[in-house]
Amino acid sequence: MKVSRGEIVEVNFLLPGEQFKPHPVLILSDINIHDYEDCFICVMISGKDTDDEFSFHINDNMLIKPAKKKCQVRCHLLTFVPNKQIIQKISIMKKKYVDMVAEQIFTNCLSAI
Repeated sequence: MKVSRGEIVEVNFLLPGEQFKPHPVLILSDINIHDYEDCFICVMISGKDTDDEFSFHINDNMLIKPAKKKCQVRCHLLTFVPNKQIIQKISIMKKKYVDMVAEQIFTNCLSAI
């Protein structure tokens, strides 16, 4: 399944504690990484109502197709996922909001590197 930056897909996400659980993720990498490695870089989306420096709250105007429930990007839960682990496509986040997520990830999780 071909995917692009900004798509929200469901995958079996490896959580802290080494458990896999189906979760939506936001794809951050561009098509070049997907074509080269047959995987993508993504960040987990959660339905938990957490409000901390790792939260990027999503509302329906940020998405092409509205979310079924209130959710947020968990900016510190980045990983790469092989394309074959995609369960289903869910929605697409508008580009300006994907860029905002990437900026928050850099600022709050990677800026000390």
